[in-house]
Amino acid sequence: MKRALQLALSVAACSAVVGWSLTAGAADLRGEKVAGAHTHRASTLIGMTVRNEQGEKIGTVEDLVTNMQNGQITYAALGFGGFLGFGEKLFAIPLSQMKMEHQTNDTYFVLNVAKEKLKAAPGFDKNHWPDLANANWSNDIDKYYRHEEVTPNAAQTSPNMQTYRVSKLRGMSVHNRQGESVGSIDDLVIDMTRVRINYAALGFGGVLGLGEKLFAVPFSQLTFNNTANETYFVLNVTKEQLKAAPGFDKEHWPDLGDPNWSRDIDRHYPQATTTTTSEKSTDEK
Repeated sequence: MKRALQLALSVAACSAVVGWSLTAGAADLRGEKVAGAHTHRASTLIGMTVRNEQGEKIGTVEDLVTNMQNGQITYAALGFGGFLGFGEKLFAIPLSQMKMEHQTNDTYFVLNVAKEKLKAAPGFDKNHWPDLANANWSNDIDKYYRHEEVTPNAAQTSPNMQTYRVSKLRGMSVHNRQGESVGSIDDLVIDMTRVRINYAALGFGGVLGLGEKLFAVPFSQLTFNNTANETYFVLNVTKEQLKAAPGFDKEHWPDLGDPNWSRDIDRHYPQATTTTTSEKSTDEK
């Protein structure tokens, strides 16, 4: 009887440990899936609905603004289409003022800014964007929303600093190291948890013998060149690396929320730092 009781207790203990392990593993997996849910294509984020805290649709994301030195998304340019009495003006708002919500059939942003505050906010004509590389412009926005004086840092005042509209990056030419045009940026993959561009989806149109597939390349593998005559990216990856890289059909994108997908890409490419070459400091309007 005693041995039977001891055996039963051992089985129960083992079951508890296994159960805990499975539960912990499931929790980790859920965490990965939740994190993956915040990975989006730029083309999906631009045009996404913006709601107020009451759940009412008040506008859309007209564009995103990124720092080309590190791929960080700094602002979302929101349009309200006259809904709040703002006409056709756009408002550049720090991403910290917005929260992304995921519902079963809908993903949208919630704007945590009162209508009264927006009325006095620095806006601009949607057809005449300001000089995004002007540190005073970003300083005014940050000061307004954060209620503090923001001193431009070295990155903001650097002559190589490039602040660009994300919509302008899509379709931009990609050159090889020899200066030849080999393809273009089809789309960008943005991690909204870290609020930065993780990957650029490149299309080569058969130029490198790669057919119509797209290749997600870490953004750090691209060097941004903004000269007086041309703006383009230089791909710091060899043709041989690309041929062995995980590509996909441009009409059938992979599940961006799958951690295995991004893990395979990161393992394929060596780590590198995004660099910028520039002869001018203003965004292409």
